[in-house]
Amino acid sequence: MNKINYFNWGTKYFKEVIKPTGRMILVSDPENGQDYVMGHKQDVFEISKEEYLKKAGTK
Repeated sequence: MNKINYFNWGTKYFKEVIKPTGRMILVSDPENGQDYVMGHKQDVFEISKEEYLKKAGTK
């Protein structure tokens, strides 16, 4: 399932789309050892102020 976040940076507005890849990735953590987690792809797009206010204002 895709997760969509909206944010602004200064005077520009962005949409972040996070999609699962379906692949498991082995990660190392000093506290917990090694574990497999679901990988994801992250894309960021610049959007208009109107789209930002319309979409992000509904949360």
